[in-house]
Amino acid sequence: MSSLVLPLRWQRRLPVLSGNGTVPADAALATSLAAVVEPLKDLSNTQYLALVSVGTPPQSIEVIMDTGSSDLWVRARSFNPKASSTARRSGWQSSITYGQGSIAGDVVEDIVRIGDAQVTGQPFLLVASGLNEVVSDGVLGLAMPGLSHTGETMLQNLQRQAGITLFSLLLSGPHGKSCMVLGMPHPSWYQASTLTWVPAVTGLWWAFEANLVVGGRTCA
Repeated sequence: MSSLVLPLRWQRRLPVLSGNGTVPADAALATSLAAVVEPLKDLSNTQYLALVSVGTPPQSIEVIMDTGSSDLWVRARSFNPKASSTARRSGWQSSITYGQGSIAGDVVEDIVRIGDAQVTGQPFLLVASGLNEVVSDGVLGLAMPGLSHTGETMLQNLQRQAGITLFSLLLSGPHGKSCMVLGMPHPSWYQASTLTWVPAVTGLWWAFEANLVVGGRTCA
């Protein structure tokens, strides 16, 4: 069982772990911080849901963790901004288009927490309708700022406010214990000597260049 570690900051060059498992500078910083581990609900290996809380007092929201988008949006029926003393309406609206449909709504700012990690003034979309087939209270995008429709992303604010520069996903299947880790995952979850850091090649998704090798032959 292994975890995929992704750097939050987009860099063209990232260091590679040496054969003796030496940790790069960015990872060393994250290791010095207490990692936040948030359980994920695995829906047939296609969607992964986590509980986050929004507002003061906290209102629990179950969101899909999505590496293919960058915005946080929440259904209006799941979050009441009038019940939060820290909620602030931005006064503008936005919309997001996905492959299966679109959503739109007011942009609201409030405190958002993932486990013990907290950011303030996080912008998100409060959605009244749309994407009814999505079985969650909303979506939390984990992609890069280039895809954002609402301003600073959750990952940007985690880095700026909480000093969290790494996240990883431990995916164990529908019957296992999957989780998201903010900060460096525990060394027992992976073999340090085989962990390789690669540059992200777009400013949008967590994509990298690689070759597909099957049976010793390069296919793509």
